[in-house]
Amino acid sequence: MTAARQHPQPVLTADQPVVKAISVSVIELVRGLPLVGLLFVAAILLPLLLPAGWTIDKLGRTVAALTIFAAAYLAEVLRGGLQGLGPGQAEAARALGIPYWKMIWNIILPQAIQKVIPPLTNTAIVMVKNTSLVMIVGVFDMLGAGRAAAGDPTWPAPFTETYLFVAAIYFAICFSISIYARWLERGVKARSHA
Repeated sequence: MTAARQHPQPVLTADQPVVKAISVSVIELVRGLPLVGLLFVAAILLPLLLPAGWTIDKLGRTVAALTIFAAAYLAEVLRGGLQGLGPGQAEAARALGIPYWKMIWNIILPQAIQKVIPPLTNTAIVMVKNTSLVMIVGVFDMLGAGRAAAGDPTWPAPFTETYLFVAAIYFAICFSISIYARWLERGVKARSHA
């Protein structure tokens, strides 16, 4: 038996060690940083590093930091799904002459995503809740809007109602994501048993 048969390889092995090293380094670096630190770098340090005459508004920098942070975590979740696939699918696709990118897009990724629906759901919910951290760097978010409304002197201090309303919105968004993920999982199970 060949070594590949004795020790199954993950579906995607990096044939380009430089690309793999850069990807792993960036993902591990971003995952190792706290989101608050990344937000401070985007809000305060990045404008100092930009060339003269270049400006990016604070909201754009904050959204970019949140996107990079979320992408690192999503990449790690998808890597786990890709490692969970055996080499048989890729070998069959190669044997049929399916081009590499078509194989990845139409065969490998759908199966990997199906395997990691629960962790993807968890990551999405955490990212929704992490949006409240943008208030730390001075970007107005839903919690900041509630705090501003509660501090308005023309509105007689409805602190409890304001925060309950903001909590209800966060709960509705997170619960909707959870319901959708359960629906996806049921659909995947029904298709796999059919």
